[in-house]
Amino acid sequence: VVDDQHSIASFDMILCIITKDLKFRNIQSKIRVMLAFSRGFGIIKVTMYYGEGGAFVEIDSAVFTGCLLGMAIGDAWGSAVDDKSLEQILADYGPNGLLGYDLANGYAEVSSYTQLAAYAANGLIMALARSQAYGRSTSLIQYVGIALREWSRTQHYCPQEKNYCWLTTEPELKRRHCMDTRMLDALSREELGCLDYPQYKSNQSGALTTVIPIALMQKDLDMCQSELDRLGAETVALTHGDPEAFLTGAALTHLL
Repeated sequence: VVDDQHSIASFDMILCIITKDLKFRNIQSKIRVMLAFSRGFGIIKVTMYYGEGGAFVEIDSAVFTGCLLGMAIGDAWGSAVDDKSLEQILADYGPNGLLGYDLANGYAEVSSYTQLAAYAANGLIMALARSQAYGRSTSLIQYVGIALREWSRTQHYCPQEKNYCWLTTEPELKRRHCMDTRMLDALSREELGCLDYPQYKSNQSGALTTVIPIALMQKDLDMCQSELDRLGAETVALTHGDPEAFLTGAALTHLL
């Protein structure tokens, strides 16, 4: 639901990006297209509030689903060319590059990027559920670490230990498709990394998607922005101890 006139200016930049190729003559047309798209797919629902303190935005929980679904779509499309140069992509797919999913046995599979985001969300939900059940706060990063360790075991040909995450029962979310195999080594060790004592000096981007559910669950986690950003950094630091990696995790958390 978008307030008629007041929201037009604030949405202009986003809508220009979304509809940049449609060449609409005015912003109102873009608003109507966005609303039609949103209603059709049931993903976006935004309510604008106006008061003395300015404008406030409330985003429906379906945005959580929409964000993770959008990430999975991008992952399934882009993972096929994740480690290829432009020259390699053009050589493999022709002068126009990759124009659709690179199917394997008729399926476009997601990689560890999507799996890690889902397992991180599962870990946060476990922490919140335990906190509510016992009436006391729990260590969020501890449960994210438990969930990520469980994901790593699905990537090895080894007997499964006790499972805590319901996602482990979903075959599609434990297919062996790890984009950063050094994470498997980090998650298999006795001690995981932390900001104060980084364990693994990797600056790769393999763990960045784990911060997505942290940002989306801000209201549920009841954390201020700086605490949320730190949790994003701590989550990446579990497996990637280079400041370039975990500070990027904090920045991505902040942006989302």
